Amino acid sequence: MKQNWKTSKQGNLFAILLMGKVAGEEMQVQTLRASEMGGEVSASPDIAKKIGAPVISILGMESGTSILTYPKSGLPQVVVDRIGASTEEEVEALIKETGKAPFSIVVADLSEVDIVEAETIEHLREQIHCNTKDALDRGIAAGKITCTSAKQLKRVLDLIESGAEISEEVYDNIATWSAKTTLRALREWSRNVTDSADVVFDQAKADLTEIGYFTAVKEAEEMRA
Repeated sequence: MKQNWKTSKQGNLFAILLMGKVAGEEMQVQTLRASEMGGEVSASPDIAKKIGAPVISILGMESGTSILTYPKSGLPQVVVDRIGASTEEEVEALIKETGKAPFSIVVADLSEVDIVEAETIEHLREQIHCNTKDALDRGIAAGKITCTSAKQLKRVLDLIESGAEISEEVYDNIATWSAKTTLRALREWSRNVTDSADVVFDQAKADLTEIGYFTAVKEAEEMRA
């Protein structure tokens, strides 16, 4: 079978995108393991600094003059393109334009995200890691393998390291299963963030009630009826 971004054996290059601001100890171990196996690992600046390994590339603009500020500035276009490229035509265009292969695995260690009770809107915004969710959502949409824990990544690396050929069919099956677990993890994360923000929401509601916001909205709706 022709080698492509979906097929892999030990020693062949596979590209991993590691998103987020945190990576637990076991995730760091698996990330370094992937690099030692010949994988290309790109991570957000916070994680790259924490792991401190030269094999971890830092996400940034292709000019090299701007580092991705996580999570405020959004994903650089090259990252979006590397996640999204999935068809043969898209992959060929990506490699021709950037010299880079598409990401075959998109990872975020959601099990290590510390959700704390938000007391201000700033605290709330710090917990809404839009870039991470965006990257995982894009990965699922493009049929890529997604992982939200070190255990999941380890399982994929174990298969690669075993020397077994990961065919397109095997890759697609892993991606399908991982999409289910990723969506479940994202739902749980979103629920935890919402629950932690009750204080902020209650205060906002009280402030809006005081200035008559809800009354005005109700009156406007009644006029349109």
